[in-house]
Amino acid sequence: MSTSPAVGPSGSVREGAVEEHRLHAVSESVTSKGWQLATLLVPIVLTTWLTFWVSQKQDNIKQAIDEQSQLLSQQLQLSDELYKRRFDAYDKLYVQLVQLNERLQAQGEAEPGNWNKMNADQFVQFNELLDLNKLHMGPKVEPLMFPAWMAAARGDRQLVAQSIHDLEVAMKTELDDVMRAPAAGGTPSKAKKSKLQARSSQ
Repeated sequence: MSTSPAVGPSGSVREGAVEEHRLHAVSESVTSKGWQLATLLVPIVLTTWLTFWVSQKQDNIKQAIDEQSQLLSQQLQLSDELYKRRFDAYDKLYVQLVQLNERLQAQGEAEPGNWNKMNADQFVQFNELLDLNKLHMGPKVEPLMFPAWMAAARGDRQLVAQSIHDLEVAMKTELDDVMRAPAAGGTPSKAKKSKLQARSSQ
């Protein structure tokens, strides 16, 4: 017949202490593992978030730069087109006026009526050019064109010569202003400018 050892109060206390120590050890182990996991995950999450944030910022900046570049490119194209059309308009009008002046000088003291009949076709062409190119004329040139045409129509040699001189100055000033404008971006068609200067010096 066997007998089991009796467990006294001191044995129960010892077992309770061991169990409590075991639970405490498990809790510390879980806490330690949780802390280790947090120290691993937090930098990864922060790095991922920062990478995404920086990428978004870079995309926004790139998009803004692209939009500004496109806008600047369009402004350059418009400025260059304006310069070309204005130059062509001034070139044609200037040539017509100089030709009328040359005929007027060669005609001498002709009667205004005869002068008008002989050059009626050229007056009509000059008037048509004025109407077609009003949109491309600048504020310095446009007010001088019609008085120049009227002076040529009346056969006033002195006034025609003065009008040509005034138009030369106004045209050069306006074309230079367009070339110096910030949106012009460089030197639009230097050959055209030199062509106009060569004609004005003749």
